[in-house]
Amino acid sequence: MKYFDNCATSPIDQQVLDLMYQTQQNDFYNPSSLYKVSNAIHAKLNNARSIIADIIGADSNEIYFTSGGTESNNLALFGSLRNKKGTIITSKVEHASVYNSINELKNRGFDVVYAPINKDGSVKTEGFEDLIDENTVMVSLMHVNNETGAINDIKTLCAKAKSKNNKCLFFCDGVQSFCKIPANVKNLGVDFYSMSAHKIHGPKGVGALYVAKNVNLNPIIFGGGQENKLRSGTENVAGIIGFGKAAEIANSLLNENSARYLEFKGILRDTISNIVQNFVEISTENGAPNVFTLAFKNIKSEVVLHMLEPKGFFVGNGSACSSKQLYSRLAMELNLSKDFAEGIIRICFSKFNTYEEVKQLGETLGNTVNTLRKIMGVK
Repeated sequence: MKYFDNCATSPIDQQVLDLMYQTQQNDFYNPSSLYKVSNAIHAKLNNARSIIADIIGADSNEIYFTSGGTESNNLALFGSLRNKKGTIITSKVEHASVYNSINELKNRGFDVVYAPINKDGSVKTEGFEDLIDENTVMVSLMHVNNETGAINDIKTLCAKAKSKNNKCLFFCDGVQSFCKIPANVKNLGVDFYSMSAHKIHGPKGVGALYVAKNVNLNPIIFGGGQENKLRSGTENVAGIIGFGKAAEIANSLLNENSARYLEFKGILRDTISNIVQNFVEISTENGAPNVFTLAFKNIKSEVVLHMLEPKGFFVGNGSACSSKQLYSRLAMELNLSKDFAEGIIRICFSKFNTYEEVKQLGETLGNTVNTLRKIMGVK
């Protein structure tokens, strides 16, 4: 199996899996109990908290563990906007867990303004401050677009927003950027930053949210008061410890992996170009190194995916959380013609991919597109 859909999820690292197995066997005690062993487990949770905090330049008491990116995003949005009203600034190419949450907030009475985007899916910085006024209560923009890899200039966007209204909050969905590109939350200036373990070879079902110290955030889950009373529920001990280990490993390899992924992009670009015509590259050199997104003319990406799978290749066709939609919001916002809108292929690399696999993927993908077009009688 040659897996290239690592923005959807990633295979768990063996070191992480081994540590989680040991944790489940030996550290099964409830961290909130009064035993000495429970105190030791609580210390291990805080060690994972410190690892994640150090990576993004935060203090450990600003990191709260959740069940994943979706909960982190919901907590930031619904927890910070309780009993408020006003305008939310966002984009139409946010991840579904943010886009649909903001739609719900719109149903509850908030006004929503959508920021213009560039051709790669990033938000335009020029004139962004004109969207902000005294009624703006939240800006919610992702750091890395999960479909194109486009990197938003969060530091500039946040500075523009805060300069117009220093009371507005800024939430950044960092699920696709954490340990993929360098990020320091203090430098970015954001109030919230979400993360997820299974995107970086950690376990599913665990994530984290950075909450700046000076920000008021209300819980959306109630119970025993875990996570400093912000996120109740018995802690996912093995998951959190595994998350910490995965983050530690991923961060240590960030620069090395980024260099390899840029080489992977070059190999794919050259290989595919020599085989097939009529496609556009949506991702850019300025985007996240691990994401390479193309749109092929006159084909359906879903059919390509099913043709590649028996050959051992797994790629994506956009966001895994909205893959059943006919056209992605991204395709519509980028004004892709119908000829290209159904042919988006997203390739996302991981440290487990090899140069040989990448070359084989380029050849197989190109030949598959040509075969499908021949069957359909199109070019």
